Amino acid sequence: MDRRSWSTVATTILAFVALPASAQTPSVPDSELAQGTGHWVAYWVSFQVSFQSGEGPAPSFGVDVKRVGNQLQATLPPELALAAGTTYLLDRASAGVFRHTDAAGRVVEFSIRSSHGASLVVTGRGGDGRFTWQLTRG
Repeated sequence: MDRRSWSTVATTILAFVALPASAQTPSVPDSELAQGTGHWVAYWVSFQVSFQSGEGPAPSFGVDVKRVGNQLQATLPPELALAAGTTYLLDRASAGVFRHTDAAGRVVEFSIRSSHGASLVVTGRGGDGRFTWQLTRG
């Protein structure tokens, strides 16, 4: 490779490395963020956990989701009595899937299925137990 070719390669590499990290990292498509926002009504589907109180999870409730930058913020009702509270900032985990995991390993996951359907999964500490709700636009 001649000197001119090396110079072109070096300039290209430096231009890429010098870009800010935000320019190198693809952002969440606006359509996914917009599609997930709004008021959703959750209907209980299943759970894989035993309850000490003998009661199951709330059968239906409202979930409010709004966009915060490149994340979604989900507000769940206090009746769910989740250890980390009622408001969760969800990061993109994969296409159409937004997730919050706390230090104890509890997960809140919101998955967009269509413009009118989604699902909500909540697990306990360390991923123990799993509650699943289907969501429709409310």
